[in-house]
Amino acid sequence: MAQRLPRPVWLSSYLLVGLAAVALTDVIVTVVGLARLADRAPGFLASPVAAQVADPRPVVDTIELGLWWNARVAGALVVVFGVLGLLIRRPYAVARNLVWINGAVALFVLSCGVTVNPDYAAPADGTQRWWSLTELGLIPAWHPGVRSALTAAELALLILGCLQLLRPDARDHYRRQTTEVSLGTVLARRQERLEREGR
Repeated sequence: MAQRLPRPVWLSSYLLVGLAAVALTDVIVTVVGLARLADRAPGFLASPVAAQVADPRPVVDTIELGLWWNARVAGALVVVFGVLGLLIRRPYAVARNLVWINGAVALFVLSCGVTVNPDYAAPADGTQRWWSLTELGLIPAWHPGVRSALTAAELALLILGCLQLLRPDARDHYRRQTTEVSLGTVLARRQERLEREGR
């Protein structure tokens, strides 16, 4: 009969797999944004609106770079936390440590993405208003709101998933690995005994 997982461990596993699912949705939303940008950028650059924006070509390039960055980060979250979300169910302390290390990196990267993501384009002269990227038609109107909600969900799931592994039941689950004798140790001792008896 399989041993039952402690509540914090299975909860953390579900939270991290949920993080991977939300990140997969994030990848899809970002790809939709990239497709819209590729479709609308040539028309925008040739339109009269582009003349009212300071440096319209770098604005398009910056949006594209930001979307590709978002897609890569979300893709990495899918792979890393999808695998770790399943791996932490085993009593491997290294898996728990990898969750914390990757969680710290992901928290930093997601926080940077939130703070540096451009939402507006500067006017060509200082007297006009700033243009939102959705007003320029380069990305769908719903895109910034959905991306913000997905990033907030990713941050929440990441933090909650990592914190669950700090609970006493989770610590005991991973401590078992160091207190119980592993199969490799048993086989090594058996081999040593057979070699001693063979002499």
